[in-house]
Amino acid sequence: MDNTTLLVAVSPFVVASLWGWARVVRRAIGGQSPLPFTPSRTVPWTVLDVFFCIAIFIMLQMVGGAVVRGAFQLDPAIELNQMSLPARAVMMLVGSLATMVATLLSLLAVMWHSRATLRDVGFDVRYLGQDLRIGLAAFILFAPPVYAVQLLLVQWFPSQHPLVSLLKENPNPFFLGVSAFTALLVAPLSEEYFFRVLLQGWLHKVNKGGEALSHWFYVSPEQIHPPEQNYPNSPVREVIALMDEHPRETTVAEMGVWPILASAILFSLLHASHGPDPIALFFLAVGLGYIFRQTHRVLPCIVVHFLLNLCSLAALLFEISANR
Repeated sequence: MDNTTLLVAVSPFVVASLWGWARVVRRAIGGQSPLPFTPSRTVPWTVLDVFFCIAIFIMLQMVGGAVVRGAFQLDPAIELNQMSLPARAVMMLVGSLATMVATLLSLLAVMWHSRATLRDVGFDVRYLGQDLRIGLAAFILFAPPVYAVQLLLVQWFPSQHPLVSLLKENPNPFFLGVSAFTALLVAPLSEEYFFRVLLQGWLHKVNKGGEALSHWFYVSPEQIHPPEQNYPNSPVREVIALMDEHPRETTVAEMGVWPILASAILFSLLHASHGPDPIALFFLAVGLGYIFRQTHRVLPCIVVHFLLNLCSLAALLFEISANR
């Protein structure tokens, strides 16, 4: 794909993004939020749940890495970029599978330990169509500035993403499958669950105030079900239903801004070994964090993450094809 063709292809996209940002600025000047706030209850999980997710992720990554190194008879100290291409691809595939398993185990453990509902963890099928539209609109808004920052930075600092290196060295179908599985499924689901739902959700809980320090570490009965005296004319089962429908709703002011920035910083640091990528990803994560705070739904964030990775993968394949 030559430069002219590329320019023609991306121009409508850039125009749509500029038009979208103009609307955002106009709403902000008028005192309106670009994305309406949907009240949600304070999340019931604790810092121990966050630590459990980190621990299970590290443990499964270590076990998977040990299995691959044993199967290929690799030195335990060898780095990923020093492995043979087949060993590197298998290591990345096993790492992605371990991440997916860790994500699922963490989700189940959090829901069991804290009695969290699907709404608490950011899923609500009632807003499926709306969330897909929000995700698409956010992708149009975020993608051009994120890619612009990235393109500017790589002029001085080359990107060093392991998936990119793998495909450039040997773009065969197996390596493409590993890259697509990791970029389009594992990364959007696992990273948005951990950084937006689990971590940012808990940080909003900390910011809200009124949460005793001890509540960071255990779930009080009142966090799961409200005291019956709050609903004197309702039997226990109706109290529980009321809690699920209208539970301790929090306001946007109570949720604050710093949890968005903190989770964005940690998200960018996760990619610290990828050259200049963390800088562009920080701005992306701030946008995703804002969306999650306003909606308390993770699907729009997953859609943005998926579409960005899809475009990046497609651009890489075009580059590889043009250089062959």
